Amino acid sequence: MKKGSSFSKSWFAKTAVVSMLLTMLVAVAISCSAAEDEAPAAQTAAPTATSAPVTSSDAAPDPTATPTPAYDTTLYGSTYYKREQNVEAESLNSRPVITQDVIDRMPLMQIDEVTQWIPQKWEKTYRYEDIKRGGTFINAVNWDVSKWDPRMTAAGGTMAVGNMVYMALLKFKTGVGEDPVNPPLVPRLAESWEFSGDSMSATFNLHKGMYWGDIDDPYQKGPEIVAEDIKWSLLQLRDNSVHSGAFNTIDSIDTPDKYTVVMNFSSPSLWLLPNLAIKDHPIVNRHLFEADRQNFEAVGPGPFILESAEKSVKVTMKANPNYYFKDEKGGQLPYVDGVTFLIVPDASTKVAMLRTGRTDYAYGATSGRIEEFGKLLESQPEMIAYPSQTGYACCISFQQNDPIWGNVDARRAASLAIDTKGIGDVLFGYNHAPVPLRAAWFFFMDEMPTWDSDLDALYGDYVWHYDVDKAQSLWDSTGFGEIDESIEYYAYSTAYTDTLALVVEDLKKIGINAKIDSRDYSAYNGPLAAGELPGIFWSWAASFPGLASMMYFRYNVDGTVNRENINDPIVNDYTTQMRDATNEEDMLAALQPLRERILDQVFHMEMPRAALQISCYCMQGWVKNYQQGSYSGGYYYWGHTLDQIWLDRKH
Repeated sequence: MKKGSSFSKSWFAKTAVVSMLLTMLVAVAISCSAAEDEAPAAQTAAPTATSAPVTSSDAAPDPTATPTPAYDTTLYGSTYYKREQNVEAESLNSRPVITQDVIDRMPLMQIDEVTQWIPQKWEKTYRYEDIKRGGTFINAVNWDVSKWDPRMTAAGGTMAVGNMVYMALLKFKTGVGEDPVNPPLVPRLAESWEFSGDSMSATFNLHKGMYWGDIDDPYQKGPEIVAEDIKWSLLQLRDNSVHSGAFNTIDSIDTPDKYTVVMNFSSPSLWLLPNLAIKDHPIVNRHLFEADRQNFEAVGPGPFILESAEKSVKVTMKANPNYYFKDEKGGQLPYVDGVTFLIVPDASTKVAMLRTGRTDYAYGATSGRIEEFGKLLESQPEMIAYPSQTGYACCISFQQNDPIWGNVDARRAASLAIDTKGIGDVLFGYNHAPVPLRAAWFFFMDEMPTWDSDLDALYGDYVWHYDVDKAQSLWDSTGFGEIDESIEYYAYSTAYTDTLALVVEDLKKIGINAKIDSRDYSAYNGPLAAGELPGIFWSWAASFPGLASMMYFRYNVDGTVNRENINDPIVNDYTTQMRDATNEEDMLAALQPLRERILDQVFHMEMPRAALQISCYCMQGWVKNYQQGSYSGGYYYWGHTLDQIWLDRKH
């Protein structure tokens, strides 16, 4: 396996305090919500380039061992930083107790301080004989029913369902001894892989005996999953999907035999490997697509089968009796009979459902409010709940092909008109510095910035500054005059709505009469993923591994999550350089001018959130063996998490 240059120890030391912050950039959320370890599946550690193929019949690995990554974790891993804080915390009992005093202090804590309440490792606290089968895992979620074609949308619900039904070539490993923030890659559809010495090709060896579900009866085995299926799906992702930017270095794909896939690249592509594991890129069922039944059907080899979906109400899934992977004793997975997603956007309703036992798990039950988190812990002592930084870097985005917002001075004026510090103070009550993630302050400063820092040097002339007079002058210079504008969004949380309400008031100061327009889930997420939302709209950072990849996908003209249709020659050049970098020096050399260009052009404005804005991930104490790392895409990656949970409702 070819490896790039590793980061220096000094680099890690300098940036350890913000490792959690970077994880927010590439992850949907930190959701480490159980005290029990997984029942180890009969899968082995990720093979190196010289590893022998691994099959599901092999003995389960030592669950405490750390597997050798099959890629360079420093430059091309799920994050750049391997978190060093709290390395001694190996179980729930070793974590500090979350008291009311802790909760009260959290808004003012440094990022590394809050991470000590988030488990780093999991302790096995049960016997295999304790595992109980049956029951339905009920979860209250924010997303709504959307079409199930993973090629054409990155909507959270689509990805949640997709990763319950389909699989990717690889997956991120969570469990005993694994860092939930920076998990290694392990096999999924592929049992082993290796890169060529020049990283210009990669060979993947598939498991034998894995089957699609029959498209007319998904409880029955359909065709075997073979190399041609993988080739077809990957080429669809490259050529006919909203995710094409993640695969645009694939030049061709060869299938020398039924179980071997060889990807040939146009440039060195080690960076591609973790993209073959993330939630947005499952291998889809070509037989379903060829029958033109992909929009509202999903039939795959994953742990669960899609039974029904009722818009704004629920999604029902049942256990797949033909699921390939087994537990440590060869027992059939999953343990539960099924999973039900209840669509409940309102946070207070989720809390009520948790308190009355009507749901097993709730995402975002506290709307990011620390005081709500504290109240829930106080009232529900048996609840499994962990504080987590909110996983979104939320943005006011400007559509670049819009006749108004394609004008850089219009964007600069809007940025200067919005009192970001004031919004943060009013909504979140924090006195931390502005921390827009794209500014990547940790590459240039030893200390987290404060409002007394040199913001001009750090963020340029426009981002996170508040100057109504200058904003008015710039707006007047555009000649647009007084305008009416709608800001499109989906109300995932009340924090979004509250933030936008204050943004609207600020924009009115310079003649932008904005209103917030809450769209239907599908009407928002579909156009968002396709880069078709007009004017001003609400968006966020996306879930891609590594800073170099993230910058490419977010800002390059061919980027997968270039929501604003940015096509800036300078940005394109530097993002490509970052993507193709094989060492730290080359990556950082491109980052600095890229950062300056992005800040100067104000393609979007990252919005304030509490420096340690708390999102509460809450689960009933009777849910056992829940394992979920942050990078795994939060609750959208559940097919890899829920296949080994079990329910013990006697508690």
